[in-house]
Amino acid sequence: MKYSIAKKIFALAVGFMLTTVLVAIITNIEVVKISKDVKFNGSIILPLASETAGLNETGLRRRIAFERIYREYGEPVPDPKVLEEAEKNIELFTIKVQEHIQNLRTGLSNLPDDPERQELFSSSRELVGMIESIFNHQTDMARLILEKRRAGEQEAVNELFAFNSKAQADLQDYRDRLQSNMVELASISNLRTQKGKIFIFWRSL
Repeated sequence: MKYSIAKKIFALAVGFMLTTVLVAIITNIEVVKISKDVKFNGSIILPLASETAGLNETGLRRRIAFERIYREYGEPVPDPKVLEEAEKNIELFTIKVQEHIQNLRTGLSNLPDDPERQELFSSSRELVGMIESIFNHQTDMARLILEKRRAGEQEAVNELFAFNSKAQADLQDYRDRLQSNMVELASISNLRTQKGKIFIFWRSL
């Protein structure tokens, strides 16, 4: 009888010990997952979001510089200083947009492990490619429009603007969709981290 009770106590002790070890292993696995997610968020997701915001900002500033030159060419006597400054800004922000596009391509080449974020990464890569294509087209178009404007060929300018309007609308749509992808990626990553923390918390009770 005593031997049977001792055997049961020993079995319970072994069972408790194995359960403790199992919980510790699962908890450690979850800690590793959280660490990976936190690192991925900090080194990939946040820089991607920053580059996307930078792309939108520099694209807008380039357009403002273009509009300054366009207006100045319509003046009876264009101001050389205004033109010089705006032309420098166009070149500067064109380079910056290209840098943001390249940085986005590099960041989006680091695919996450889960299918949900992989799909968003693939979608974002496609959007970046389309943005780059339209951006290059609009760079050439902007130069042509300004040349025609400077030469006083307003009819040709109007035709070019009409031709370019859809490209501009598409570009804005792609930028908005890319921004939406970045927000969703950040949301998914944060949710994964929070779920892991909750899991560890309950396991520690």
